[in-house]
Amino acid sequence: NAGDIEYRQIRGGSVDSQELFTTLTTGNQYFLVTDFEELARQPELERQLAGFAVLFHGDNYVIFDLERPAGS
Repeated sequence: NAGDIEYRQIRGGSVDSQELFTTLTTGNQYFLVTDFEELARQPELERQLAGFAVLFHGDNYVIFDLERPAGS
């Protein structure tokens, strides 16, 4: 979450959002979002997820297909 990223930065660590996203999603087919406020605090994650197709969505969730680019 955004707090974890901020904590790393405060401790002097750098956060490469693309590398972190790749590390956390490797081997996964889907990415589930249920906390839209948290997603809004991570604009880089929003940009990365925008590159993937939405598999399902409802009022309280969005499931991104990490194996399909957006628009396909």
